[in-house]
Formats: sequence, C-alpha cells, structure tokens
Amino acid sequence: MMFIAAMFSLGLGESDFVTLAWFLVVILFLIALVIRGSKPYVPEMILLELCPLRSKDPGQITLSKRSRALHRAAGGDASGRWVGTSVMLMVIAGGLFYSMYWLRGVIVGYWDIGRVVLLVFYPAALWIAGALSVVLRMLCYVDSRIRTEGWDVELAIRAEVLRQFPEDEGFGEATVSGPSASQKNVAATPEPATPEPATPEPATLRGGG
Repeated sequence: MMFIAAMFSLGLGESDFVTLAWFLVVILFLIALVIRGSKPYVPEMILLELCPLRSKDPGQITLSKRSRALHRAAGGDASGRWVGTSVMLMVIAGGLFYSMYWLRGVIVGYWDIGRVVLLVFYPAALWIAGALSVVLRMLCYVDSRIRTEGWDVELAIRAEVLRQFPEDEGFGEATVSGPSASQKNVAATPEPATPEPATPEPATLRGGG
C-alpha cells in the first residue's frame, strides 16, 4: 500500500504502475531462480535425509549444514545442471502444449485458444514437465552424492554386511522378531526316544526231586 501511495504521489499513471509491477515481478522471479539454482537438492535433503531445520544439539546435522556440505562439494556442476534442465523442460513443456493444440486443431478443426486450451492443455503440459523435473533432479542428486561422497560404496558395504551377517544385532530381524527359522526347525523336531536298559529277570531256582 505504501508503494502504491508513493507511486501516485509521484504522479505516475496507471500504465506506469502496471509496468513497474511487472518489473518487480520479474525481479523477484529472477531472485527466486538464483536462490533455487544455487541449492537445487534441498527438497531431497528434507524428504529423504530428514534433516531438521533447527536443532539444539550442536552435533546434529541440520539442513543448512547439509546443504553447504553437498552443494559446495558439487560446486557449479549442480547449478549448471539445474539451469540446463530448466531450459530443456521449458522446451518440452512448450512442445507438449503446441502438440496437443495442433492435434486438437487437426481432429476438430477448431484453432482458437479457448477454455480447453487454457484449462486442460496448458496445465497438462506443465504437470508433465514438472514430473520429469522431479525425476531428473533425483537422478542428479544421486549422481552428486556418488561423485562427492562415495554413496554407492557405502550402500554396497551395507548390503554386504546384511548378506554376510543377516542375524547380527542391529542388522537382521531375527534378533528383534524372535528365533530364526533354523532355530524354530530344531526346536520343532522331536528328540529320538532313548531306549531304557532291559532289567534282567531273576533266575528261577529249581528244587531237587
């Protein structure tokens, strides 16, 4: 409100107000792009790594610490990939939109931009491009962790530990849920009966006739 009052006090007209409003929108959009491009893997850190925003424990890794560690290690590669992916997705979204628009025009013969184009084709193209962006960002995140942190080696070691020691404490489910299957089979197998020793019968004394 103060901004609008200042503009009218300077004697600016309605057209000048609209121009400045669009200029501010573009500036804010560019600032958001720069911030988002410098830290592209923040959603994965929140959803997959479950990094807290703040913590009273100084030794716990918060979101800011984790973001600095990964994005600084990745360097400009992460930002470059994000910019390239964004440009590619814009081209894909535009291609999908005009493909659906052209297909409807060929089939129906109606080439005007109406409600169907604005409410169906345009959002559908954006949603498809958005879904592709999530997949591409996830692949770039995994690749960055593999290249900077050796994540594939860590996962391979964990898998080998689980394969070699499936029933160790903290790795397998046998110690948590109960005895293992082999122990259950041994417990269920009846033990063979031990034959009792035969008791010798006393000798019968024959009397003399």
